Order: sequence, then structure tokens, then C-alpha cells
Amino acid sequence: MNKIKKILMICPFARPNLGGVESHLDKLLDYLGQKNVYVYLLTYQPLSLPIRGKKFETGKNFEIHRFNWFGTGWFNKLEKSFPLTFIYLFPGLFIKSLVFFIRRPNQINCIHAHGFAAAAMAKVISWFFPIRTVVSTHAIYQLETRPVLAIFIKWLLVSFDEILAVSEISKNELVRIGLDIKKIKVHKNWVNLNVFTSQDRAVCKKQLKLPDKVILFVGRLIEKKGVGFLLSSAERFSDICFVFVGDGPFRHIIIQKSDQFKNILYAGKLMQEKADELDKLIKYYSAADLFATIPTYDEGFGAVYLETIACGTPVLASEKGSLPTFLDKSVSTLIKPSQEAVDNAIKQLLGKDKSVLKEMQSNCRKFAEKNFSDKNAEVIYHSYGFK
Repeated sequence: MNKIKKILMICPFARPNLGGVESHLDKLLDYLGQKNVYVYLLTYQPLSLPIRGKKFETGKNFEIHRFNWFGTGWFNKLEKSFPLTFIYLFPGLFIKSLVFFIRRPNQINCIHAHGFAAAAMAKVISWFFPIRTVVSTHAIYQLETRPVLAIFIKWLLVSFDEILAVSEISKNELVRIGLDIKKIKVHKNWVNLNVFTSQDRAVCKKQLKLPDKVILFVGRLIEKKGVGFLLSSAERFSDICFVFVGDGPFRHIIIQKSDQFKNILYAGKLMQEKADELDKLIKYYSAADLFATIPTYDEGFGAVYLETIACGTPVLASEKGSLPTFLDKSVSTLIKPSQEAVDNAIKQLLGKDKSVLKEMQSNCRKFAEKNFSDKNAEVIYHSYGFK
């Protein structure tokens, strides 16, 4: 084994694209650097947004290789269909990954694939070269209702040395389709608690020129994140400012609504790799009374929930997917994803009696320190075969 441990990481999505996987990769690179692990990250240029990163980027313990691929914006349209998404994501990055590995066969200790398209790339490479392979799942796939997909996923993942599931719910659905439970490890997400810290709420509101009551959304501006619910609520609660941070198809609608309603604010997309924008994002997290996103699908383990709680702001979200496994009543309110439920929750939390909300706010930081530290990344490090 080389003195410096080296990992080939394959993922179609990385910054400056926006999303939970992208944030996860940033934290993982930072953590592995502290463990003296060198990472080659192979990815596409952003597929969801019309922006570009450096083709080749280096850090103290990593290299990021970004490759051009056609169809910017196509992923947003194709992601509802697994076959089309897979066919779209696989070819270009596979060829690049294969060539990259062939040039460095003895320099890499393990391949870590993120998602099923990347898993297929790693699987094919392992057919020809003896290499340890690890795969991370970043979602819940409802495999019990998708038998054909379940058969394919079992075939795809059965040969991996370890499978990193995003939650116990994700682990259970993989076990049910016949994968070896001994290979499946659950990795809880984590947050940099030194970066995401709670600041004085009143001071942050003053600096950002926000009113007394603020609800914040951060993430991809897409329908399944519940953006439409929040926009409709904003029309009903004129005394509450609804702030949206992010980018995506709903951006234009939010901007149009902000012209019609004074209590809707679009704050743009804030990139965490830019120090000034990260500082502003943390101020928004700290200024908000409540963080809200209402996914209508089975959510995985989104980083935004951890970030906002670390900054002292509780969560309003749906009860779907993995959210109930890492959020509880002390820091969150989880509801059915419906307009009526959203409105009722907002009325209860930000109405005249805000005692429940204030108690949740006071619980947030301690909850984050107990549950979301980078100790959660140890399972990933050990999955590479390192002790």
C-alpha cells in the first residue's frame, strides 16, 4: 500500500452544481484530507445549471477532474426516469474513468462510486482490474414497488465490497432485495460544526435587512422540494418573509412572485466554496426563525437540514423518507406534504404563541453537536479497508 492512501472517487455531480450530494462530497474530501487520504474525484461539469467549474482543480489532498457532457438542464427533465437518467449519465464519465484508472492501476487503493451510474462504472473497471470497490447510495428508491429496478440494483451492487446506505430505511430496502446485510453500512451525514455556527438572530436579521418573522428555504428550486407549497403559503401569511436561496427551474417563478408580493425574497444561489457567499448563507440560516422545505418524495439525508440546525434554526419538513430517522420533535416539525398541513404548521409555530418554536431554537445547537459531527464519516473511511 502506498504511504499516502489514494481513492478514485466517481460521481456525476459535484460543485459548482448545487445539491446534497455535492455538499456531501465537499465535506468528505475535507475529512479524508485530515486522514491523509488523497482523492481523485472524477465528475461532470454541472449538468443541472448553466455554470462551469475548473476543468482541473487541486487541493491539499485532492484533485477534481471535471469533464464536459452534453445537455445542460437535461438531467432535471430525465431524473424521473431511471433508465433514461442512467443511459444519459453513464457513457462519458465511464470512458474518462476507465482511461484514468488504466493510467494509474497501481496508485489507487479503492474506487468509491456515488450513485448507481457511477457504481456501474466501478463494477466494469473491477471486472478487468482487482480493486476494492465501495458504493454510496444517496436516496431511497422505493424498490418494493419497482421490481425490475430492484433486480438490476441487486445485480449491480452484489459484487461491491461495501455498500454505504444513506439511512436505516435505505439499508432495509437494499436488504429486502437480497443484498448481504453484512456488506451494508449506514453512514449518517455530518456538518462542519466549526463553520456552521449559530449567530445572534436579531443581529443577522438587521444585517440582512429582514423583518421580524422569517422562513428560509435553501436548496434546488424544484417542484418536488415543495417550493410551490411555500410560495402559496407566502400569499396567505403576509406578515412572514419567505426567503429562497438556491437555483433551479422555479427560480423565474420565485422572481416573478417577489415582484408581486413584498414578503417573498429571492436571495440568489450562494456557493459555499466562496467565503463571502458562505458567510452570507450562515447569516441567513441564523437569521431565520424557521427553515422549511417540504419534499414530496422520500428524502435521503440532506445537508441543509444539518446546516440550519447547527446554526440554531429548527426545521419544518415532510415526514417522508429518511427525515424521521435523524430529526425529532426537539428540533423539527414533520408533516404530510400538503398545502393545508404546511399552512397549519406555520400558523402554529409562528403565530401569537411562539413558545414551541423558541424551545426548538434553543435545542438546535446541542442536537447538532451530539448527532452531526464528523465522527459520522468514520464508517466511510473504514469502508476503504483502512484501519
